Amino acid sequence: MRPDSSLIIRWRGLGEFANSRTVAKASFDLVLHGGPKGVSGRFPDLWIVCYPDDPEIVKLVEAEMDSMCEKAVNRPTP
Repeated sequence: MRPDSSLIIRWRGLGEFANSRTVAKASFDLVLHGGPKGVSGRFPDLWIVCYPDDPEIVKLVEAEMDSMCEKAVNRPTP
């Protein structure tokens, strides 16, 4: 049994890109599991590679994270 208060955050589909030293023309889902349904956000590889060194990308990443948090808060309760 999984407690409802658990929180798991992981990358989905990163695979062989996890240790790559080059930017791929791909996007990856960051998935937040904290209840019956997960919430995900889509992050282009360039964002992952350049965060937190590029101020513009920091804004994009933070906007996507804010969107994920909003979705999590507004999920229907079981």
